[in-house]
Amino acid sequence: IHSVSDVGNELIFDGLTISQNTAGVSGGGVQIQEPVHFTMASGAVSYNQAVTHGGGLYLNSTDKTPAQVSLTGGTIQGNTLTDDVFNYYESETHLGGGMWISNYANVVLSGVQILDNETVGTGGGIAMGNYCQVQIREGTLVHGNKSWYHGGGIYGIYTNVEMTGGEISDNRATGGSTPHGGGFFLNAGKLIASGGNICRNFAGAYGGGGFITTTILSGDVTVTDNKANSHGGGIFGSVTMSDRVRIQGNTSGYGGGVNGTLVMNGGFV
Repeated sequence: IHSVSDVGNELIFDGLTISQNTAGVSGGGVQIQEPVHFTMASGAVSYNQAVTHGGGLYLNSTDKTPAQVSLTGGTIQGNTLTDDVFNYYESETHLGGGMWISNYANVVLSGVQILDNETVGTGGGIAMGNYCQVQIREGTLVHGNKSWYHGGGIYGIYTNVEMTGGEISDNRATGGSTPHGGGFFLNAGKLIASGGNICRNFAGAYGGGGFITTTILSGDVTVTDNKANSHGGGIFGSVTMSDRVRIQGNTSGYGGGVNGTLVMNGGFV
């Protein structure tokens, strides 16, 4: 352990390694029950295992005391949620292979790498409860995560995401009968992206790049080479795009680039 600071309800991880731990319920590596201002500046949370929530990390948040979560560096890698006893493979349980953040949190991803995490439920990389606000910035990589159900990379309900950079790539929602959202699953939520790449993600049903209720794309955003077996290889949902946005090289049975509604004020499909 290099540095852990807990001062005034602020918890800072800097150089910390938490690896190869197992929890019988939640928070395979770390569970923080009280809402805090949590910052991960460097280090690793890797190869931990739990059952219901947060294979690597579990952070609590409430409407009265929203957690402030800043992941500015480090790696969350190879954590798992698994359930050999109950096998809830068709339910939206088992949330957050890499990380679980509960309701109303404010989340900043800036320079963190969330890699190769897996869940038998939803949110392979990171899963969030209702009404979270998320910023994804340059240097962030959400890559190679896998869910059996929805949201191979990132999962949220009533969650709004602002993306100005970073990459969401090679995540998979695969298994079960209708796994949606290889890169993103944002049901009743919104993605506003002015930068970054969403590429090579896969969904067994809808939304290879993302199953997103409302998507607004501008700047140099790329949505490329994603795949869905059924609808919306790039994005499933309502999409508005402008500037130099490219939705290209995506494949699906219905609507290779976009399945839903599309408003083009510029860009390329």
